[in-house]
Amino acid sequence: MRKEKGHAGCQVAISGRLVISAYVYGILFAILASTSVARSSTVYSSASDQRIVIAADSLIVERVSGKTSRLCKIMQSDSYFFAAVGDYLVPGFNVFKIITQALGGAGTFTEKFSTLESSLALSIPVLVESVRKNDREQYQKWLGGSPPVEIVLATVEHGQLILATWGQVLKADGRLDEPYKSFCRSAQAGSCDHVSGSQFTTRRYMEEHPIESGHQRLHFPTGYAIFSVELEIEGNRAEVGPPISALEITNQRVRWIPGFQGICPAIVSLDRTTRSTDKKK
Repeated sequence: MRKEKGHAGCQVAISGRLVISAYVYGILFAILASTSVARSSTVYSSASDQRIVIAADSLIVERVSGKTSRLCKIMQSDSYFFAAVGDYLVPGFNVFKIITQALGGAGTFTEKFSTLESSLALSIPVLVESVRKNDREQYQKWLGGSPPVEIVLATVEHGQLILATWGQVLKADGRLDEPYKSFCRSAQAGSCDHVSGSQFTTRRYMEEHPIESGHQRLHFPTGYAIFSVELEIEGNRAEVGPPISALEITNQRVRWIPGFQGICPAIVSLDRTTRSTDKKK
């Protein structure tokens, strides 16, 4: 599995119809109808030549009221699975809508990702300006290096596993820095992983247990992904919370890890590209 910066050369054909689950439509409707602001999450994603694993928490915190609710943060759109962390909802900015609209277009994976980047380039400044005016505490965190939003995308196309990540931070003067992004593709040597959103406890564990952590990440990626989210829940209960959802994607199937479907809906079965018999239990 090779990790590539940027997305040049990622020519992966997209085929089949667009399938967006009723769950995603419901979430989009509820979010669009809301004037609240939702934030935070932790998402751990990893990819190797055999599988992609994405694990996430389910807690949502409304910034203004402090009220909490639960949301499945790993969503499906056709043969794509995605997650987002950070301030994904403010008036005028809805990261879930931006992602689903970008994935709904025709073209290669590169073209869809480019469409997503173009949309984010227009909408991220709206998010930043809204938070700058209405939440100085959060804005200061962004100036300190915390990204406003991070996105994880995964798919299987033509027998190839692809895991893509995207994020952007602010410079010290408040201007947006260049986005950081990566692609991990199967059929290449090695593996890669990424922690999005709340990650302090996981990073500390990696530093304090480098050998054990490296062994777990390499040989037990599914278990480590869930373990990472458990660490963040324990270390940041104000913004990260159960239940945990964990998704496994291989060339043969897409499934929720047994015992870790959380509040997520069943996976929508697809045609040639991905198949699943998972059902909500």
